[in-house]
This record gives sequence, C-alpha cells and structure tokens, in this order.
Amino acid sequence: MVHAESGGWAADAVRELCADADPTPLVRLVGPPGELYVKDESAHPSGTLKHRLVRALLCEAVLDGAVREGTTVVMGSGGPAAVAGAYCARRAGLPFVALVPATTSPAVRESVERYGGRWRIASVPADMQDEASGLADKIGGHFLDHFADSERAIARCPLPDLAEELYGQLAEAGAANPAWLVAGLGTGTTTATLGRYARRRCGPGTRVAGVDAEHSAYFPAWASGCADYTTGLPSPIPGIGRPRTEPAFRPELLDLVIPVAEDAAADGLRWLRAQTANGKNGSGNGNGEGTGTLAVTLTGAGKGKGKGNGRGSAGWGGGGLATGAVGWAVRHLLTRMRESAAPGSVVMVTGERAARSRSAAGLQA
Repeated sequence: MVHAESGGWAADAVRELCADADPTPLVRLVGPPGELYVKDESAHPSGTLKHRLVRALLCEAVLDGAVREGTTVVMGSGGPAAVAGAYCARRAGLPFVALVPATTSPAVRESVERYGGRWRIASVPADMQDEASGLADKIGGHFLDHFADSERAIARCPLPDLAEELYGQLAEAGAANPAWLVAGLGTGTTTATLGRYARRRCGPGTRVAGVDAEHSAYFPAWASGCADYTTGLPSPIPGIGRPRTEPAFRPELLDLVIPVAEDAAADGLRWLRAQTANGKNGSGNGNGEGTGTLAVTLTGAGKGKGKGNGRGSAGWGGGGLATGAVGWAVRHLLTRMRESAAPGSVVMVTGERAARSRSAAGLQA
C-alpha cells in the first residue's frame, strides 16, 4: 500500500522503478565436470547484481513515505551499488548523491554521472556509511543503506525476487531442483534470499553456498558462529568479502562458505570463459536469451552490446575476480559431486561488471 501522504507520486515512482524489470538470463552450460546453470544478473539495466537490492530498498522507502518527490537519495558506495542507485533514482525522478572512496574507478564515477547522479569523495572511507547517513540528514535527503538486512524490502517489492524468478525459469526449462545454489558474499543479501527460498520450497535436497574472499569476515563468522566477527582488512576481490559481517549476512541459511584466494579466482574466471566457448552450451533461459550475454559478462567485450534486452552498462567493466571466485567454487563443487557420483546440477548467480580499485574493494560494495 502506498503511504497516504505520498499521494499519486509514490505510486507513479514505484511503477517507474518496476517498469523495466525484465527477467535476467538463465544460461545452461553442459560439459565437464557437470551441469551448470548461470543466472546472469549483469543483464539488469544498470549492469549489476546490486540492481534488485537497490530497487527494492528504494521502493520500500517510497512506499513508507521516507522518500517523497524531490528527496535526494544518498548512498555510500564506490562500486556497482552506486551505479544501481543512480539508475534507480533517475527512474523515480529523484536526485542522487554517492559518497565514494578516493580510489573509486573513473568508470564507476562516470556511470553515476551518466545516470544523472553526483558523487563526492568520502573523508574517511572506513566511515563512509556513517558519513553518507550524516549527509542525508544534513540536506534533508534519505540514506539508502544497502548493507542493512533487506528481507522486508525484498518481500514488499511488487516484483519476483531473485529466487522466485530463478526457480520459475528452471521449471520452464523442465529442470529439476538443483543440488547447489552458489553466490558471492558481498552484502549477504543474495545468499540470504536464496537460502530462505530453498528452505521454504525445496527442502534438504538443495543446499546453498556462499563464496568469500581472503581476509574477509564472512567465512570465519560462519565457521566460528561469531555473528559480529571483524577482520578490519579489505578484500582483495572486488565485489565479495567484507572487513566485518554485515546485517544482511545470514549464516544459518548457508550450508557452506567457500573462501577463495585471488589467484584461484583468476583461475575460476578462465575456467568459466572456457565453458562458454566449448560449444556445448544450451540456452535454458526463461526469456529466450542464449550465452551471448554471459560471454559479454565474462570478457567485458561489446561495450554494452550483446545484451538480449538491448540495455547494457555502457561498457564500464567486464566480469572480474568476483565472478571468477564463484566460478572456482562452482568447479570445486561440480568436481566433488562427480567424484562421489552425486546427482544434480549447480546454479551460480553472477553479474558484477563494475570496475573498481582493488585497494578499496572491501569498502566499496
């Protein structure tokens, strides 16, 4: 229900936010060591896995009346979340400002500007979220916290969530429930969404794995049961890993957390590229797209072309180490399943195309 004081503008804004929400491709890759489905989230209009999360958070803020016509949306991010924020704010007709670390890549800054947003350098990157919140208070804007536990926002968004869309595509393709669902651990939202759905709809036959980076807090938090584990160290892999556990991280919904080293992530990316080029790929997509989109994601080729929906990220980066880390983990799981003669397929969620500075990767999600 739209907040009464927001009137017709709120309803119009939510409709605009949801108007271009086409399903993202589900690509089937067949070959050694097993059957793999890739949910390619780079096909979102902003070109990033963070798109669903940011859209849901902004929809909730509009519906609650926290964001009204003319409210400036503020985020603290030097990565793809900032690009998604700028895109979604423009869809809703709202001004947007991103607080970014000084090491943020020019490509990300240019993408924020391309979607009509502004950016400014954060004074202390480690305190970027607090600074963004303070800026929003100062200017009468709204701080969009993409690290918060977003279960409520995703549930209220008038669109299928990632898991609902994914399982609809699997059913359309005639595929059985997968043995594993695998995604990187950035904010923790994606694996939490998959974990909730798997437990509610699939039972014990489907397990969920999160992929973490070296120096990150997520794997030790999961392994030790310490909910507020902190390392204080930045991740070497842009897009996954955090120096502390974030509110959206739900270790109880994960059956496995796989830490991946930087060199292993590079190997995983090479393996994924080989899988898309081995000539054994099938479409398996709910929206009829093939492997062309995925190939663009993995190679960074095409400058925004090759997307089945005609919308791209304007060539602001290719699939990087976060994609490779998930690929390495998936290859490990498929190999282990083959060696033990375990049945089933693996689904990996990928699609992070933002180019970011490695030195601040742990701060920029």
